[in-house]
Amino acid sequence: MRDKNVDLVEMEYPELPLEEIRQVVLKLTDDTAVPPDEPIEYYLPGWKELAAAYPGITIAPLCRSLTSEEIKEHMALAREYDPDYAAVAPNFLNYFAVTYPPGTEAESLRRTLASAWDFVEYAALSGYVPPPPLVNAADEPRRHLQIYLNAAPVGVDAAAAWQQPGGDGAGVRLCDLEQGWGLAINHEDLPLNRITLASGVDKVFWAHGTAVLGIIAAVDNQVGMVGIAPGVAHIDLVSLWRTDKTYNPYDALWHAIHRLGPGDVILLEMQTDGGLPIEYYDHMHWLIRQAVAEQIVVIEAAGNGEDNEGHLLDTAVNNQNIKVWNPAGPYFDSGAVLVAAANVANGQYTATATTNHGQRVDCFALGAGVATTAVQSANLQANNLYTGGFNGTSAAAAIVAGTAVALQGIAKARHNGQPLSPWQMRHLLKQGTPSANGHNVDGIGVMPHFPQMLPLL
Repeated sequence: MRDKNVDLVEMEYPELPLEEIRQVVLKLTDDTAVPPDEPIEYYLPGWKELAAAYPGITIAPLCRSLTSEEIKEHMALAREYDPDYAAVAPNFLNYFAVTYPPGTEAESLRRTLASAWDFVEYAALSGYVPPPPLVNAADEPRRHLQIYLNAAPVGVDAAAAWQQPGGDGAGVRLCDLEQGWGLAINHEDLPLNRITLASGVDKVFWAHGTAVLGIIAAVDNQVGMVGIAPGVAHIDLVSLWRTDKTYNPYDALWHAIHRLGPGDVILLEMQTDGGLPIEYYDHMHWLIRQAVAEQIVVIEAAGNGEDNEGHLLDTAVNNQNIKVWNPAGPYFDSGAVLVAAANVANGQYTATATTNHGQRVDCFALGAGVATTAVQSANLQANNLYTGGFNGTSAAAAIVAGTAVALQGIAKARHNGQPLSPWQMRHLLKQGTPSANGHNVDGIGVMPHFPQMLPLL
């Protein structure tokens, strides 16, 4: 056992220049027949003229990790599992990426593509690569720092789950989607034999990914801290950086869906370049709903707004000036569990200044001063670092994801391997501790609490 007084390191968030995603997401109408696995430009009237007007543009399927036949199989599976979704599900074969070189007038290209053919449903710019959703740059020696594990009103009461068969997350697979984890560190408190870089490049924000993994799965090994679900069967890491130069959350999410099965959990540690939840983008919204239709639980960071102020999701509009999360409708629920961040003082929670909020938000968890595993890029050989400064909806979403994994493990143990559906999981995660001002004021939902969830399993 290590010295309990060892200092915690500061979280390290690199200052990176804005990097443009030089891409227009193009969606063709669902009834447009797209020849499978053939160059789509051959079938677009006037493409040669358009390419001459915008030299260097190319077009290819937005998802490159799966074949068209594999996508069809997933679409059929979703129709089988979820007939309600089948009635409105998009044709995922009809999403394309038009990539353009530096110096292109991007908005002009988007408008041209949107009106180029009568079978275009929409064309949207991808913007810039955003940072992860951050605010700022017992026998475990540091367990006392992990207040989010405690009983209400401060934490989720993880000990109540650990007393149940499967309550450590056994038998449940999780996939974490973000930009990096610093796999070179070989951290002493992470279950490296159960963590796999499934696809993409472990590129950047290593401290972020390492902190997320510690919250969920730090090992019960009398070394440092302990995760909410230390017995999770396996963690797949899928990077949003598909290559060193290609950032594509849509492709990453497709690959995650392809690896998982009913009852498993996907954690979306990402946001838009404007600080909104990633489902703000229409193509991501429907792909999240596809995952839910395949009975995969999706935990999504609500994101942190800009200029030290969170967005009210009820009023957020897209580039067609349509309210994306309109409480009065129309809105087709993605099915994800949307997680906000909160501060705690004297056992009372209030929304952090930067967390997004609104009626669509389901849950909150601690999002300030969260203790977990750490890495520093300047000291990659150190595999025993910890922090007390992980913040924002990134930390909160990781807490809720760990809670979901543990809850799913208990459900499977109690019901002969039958997992909770995503809708059942979301209902249970909304049983817990309200914020100090109540959901209608703070707009951050409730903090899950195992003693209130377990009797409902």
